[in-house]
Amino acid sequence: MTVEEVDEVYKRVANKIEGLEVSKILPRLIQKMLTPVQAELASEFPGTPEELAVRVKRDLNSVKKDLQYMYELGMGTPSARSGKWNLPRNYVLLLDKVGSHHAKFLPFLGPEYLDLWDEFIEEMIHTTAQSIKSLPGEYASSHRFPTYNCHDCSFLIDFNYYLMKVKP
Repeated sequence: MTVEEVDEVYKRVANKIEGLEVSKILPRLIQKMLTPVQAELASEFPGTPEELAVRVKRDLNSVKKDLQYMYELGMGTPSARSGKWNLPRNYVLLLDKVGSHHAKFLPFLGPEYLDLWDEFIEEMIHTTAQSIKSLPGEYASSHRFPTYNCHDCSFLIDFNYYLMKVKP
């Protein structure tokens, strides 16, 4: 697969999801899922539909339509308490949300979309493995026991299963 040029707005959205170093694959994956207008809206998260419409200078109905699409795709969810829309906080939640929602979109997203998911998963396996290798050094320097989020642990289990299944 050739590496295509990715618009800056997709990189901004990817950075908001990961919160760490931006993946090389994730912006391309988001570019497959969202139009530039939808990505601009997502880059303004968090916010209520009304707040977002003002920020992106669009009418409320078109913003709500794009939010509904992002919700159905798994790229955006509203907070039950505040009504503010948010992206998945990290790549583990992204995999969970989009992975469980995107089936109905596959016909128009195309086979390249699935190839990008495979590349992204491989990239995240490598990134996660590198992070785990560095934990003893972090522990020695901070003298604290590192804690893990249950989502992180289930993510590692899922990826180990993925590796066993895909790479015999």
